[in-house]
Amino acid sequence: MPPRKKKRKFGSRSADLTTKRFAESEIKRWKKMDKTSEDFLVDVLDEGISTIKTNSKKDQYSKINEQLQECRHSLVKKWKAIKTPKNTFGTYKGLQKLNVSYSSTLSDIAQHQEDLESAVQKAEKACKAMEKELEKRQRCLEEESTDLHPLLRADIKTVLDIPTIPRFVMES
Repeated sequence: MPPRKKKRKFGSRSADLTTKRFAESEIKRWKKMDKTSEDFLVDVLDEGISTIKTNSKKDQYSKINEQLQECRHSLVKKWKAIKTPKNTFGTYKGLQKLNVSYSSTLSDIAQHQEDLESAVQKAEKACKAMEKELEKRQRCLEEESTDLHPLLRADIKTVLDIPTIPRFVMES
């Protein structure tokens, strides 16, 4: 008997996220991309292009630069003509400023973390030094107690054998 094929599960999440069908009436309501979204996409594209340029070799730089500028020009031209659905997330206005502020906050936090780590290391060194000093003084104290007369080393109550004072005598 041949092995059975496993049935596929329909409606997987990845398929739902990658494809979406729009009704023709919906597509008619689409508008051109707004200026802030277009500017944001151009800025992202320019950053990507500059990253590629800095990582390219010198002998290929001019060829790569020429191709990237052609691609940039054609993409910007298409973005100006393309119609898009209503953006439910709002515009990209201020998103770059927000990104810059988050980046600066992140670098401030990283610096603060480094400062705290160095402070912790200093505190650990100070604690170790204090522990060594305490051990040193403890040894000195033990040496001094061995240098004392045997009567001075022992507890006074046991040496003199003094009975405790009754309570009624103390009250009167």
